[in-house]
Amino acid sequence: MSSNQKPVLLYFHPGMASFIRKDLAIIEQEWRIILFEFRQDQKQLVLLDFLRQFVFLFQHIWISKRIVCQFGGYHSLLPAVFGRIFRIPVWMILGGYDCYSFPEIKYGAFHKKWFGKIVGYSYQLADLLSPVHESMVDHPYSYYPSGYPNQGFQFFLPHLKTKVETIHNGYEPNKFRDLHKSRIPNSFLTVARDTAGSTYFRKGIDLILEAAPHFPHFQFTIIGKNKDQEISIPSNIRFLPPVPYEELQQIYNDHEFYLQLSIAEGFPNALSEAMLCGCIPIGSDVFGIPDLIGDTGLILKHRDIQELIALFSGLDGLDKKGLSENARKRVSEKFNLKLREQKMLQVLREL
Repeated sequence: MSSNQKPVLLYFHPGMASFIRKDLAIIEQEWRIILFEFRQDQKQLVLLDFLRQFVFLFQHIWISKRIVCQFGGYHSLLPAVFGRIFRIPVWMILGGYDCYSFPEIKYGAFHKKWFGKIVGYSYQLADLLSPVHESMVDHPYSYYPSGYPNQGFQFFLPHLKTKVETIHNGYEPNKFRDLHKSRIPNSFLTVARDTAGSTYFRKGIDLILEAAPHFPHFQFTIIGKNKDQEISIPSNIRFLPPVPYEELQQIYNDHEFYLQLSIAEGFPNALSEAMLCGCIPIGSDVFGIPDLIGDTGLILKHRDIQELIALFSGLDGLDKKGLSENARKRVSEKFNLKLREQKMLQVLREL
């Protein structure tokens, strides 16, 4: 079927990323996609982009058969309204931030009054919500004192009636592989978009810096944009700037362990890719992380430095080879991209 013969799908997103490109490649198998990027991270452009989006929708709504929004946000409001008015099915794929509220660290869609209302109204108008993990719907939370006993969009929107169908993230074992090279002994890696501001705390970078001096024979690598923070960095920690996506496989393969000590994550891509490369996962007890790790690594139950020190102290007795092999196997089999592909295409056909 040529691209012009495929039904039209309108796709709204707040910025392109590698996982969005993977979803687009899946959808393009059966749909002709017309993209719209809403720059909601630039506050001075929000009103302008609402106007641009209105014009875009008015131009294309007449030929579209489906509307897809990647995440909930400002960019999901008008598509949801147009979908309801013109009776076009609206599907929203939820990733994490759009499901939570952590007021102390100013993270999550529902810690902002008006932004949370916009997101909630979008969800009410949608035909289907697909979080990347079931724990993002309504789930007990005790890793960090968030101020709420539970987290998840349904917890903050108790009267929401929209249908929910979880579709896990998917990964490609042929693109991220264990190269069977010699790894740096007792080496730990963390990858973040940046390591400054609220992300520094949310991703647990501060915990790593605090624990590192207790283990001088460990080597820690932290990758992410750093805004010249004035922090004391132990000698066994190195900060690296962001690297091209294509180079990550080599870096994962240099390290024995991958650390994901976040306060909030939906279903972290970097952790999954590292596991495919044979890194032994160590993650916080939040949302999709314990399910992703399973019995192939270790879970930090609470955001507590003494618990982390105790966890690190017990690593010598691990079967590193077995855990490494099982980590790759778990992601390859349980969270393969082909499974996500099948579910996504089925959802779009049946909406």
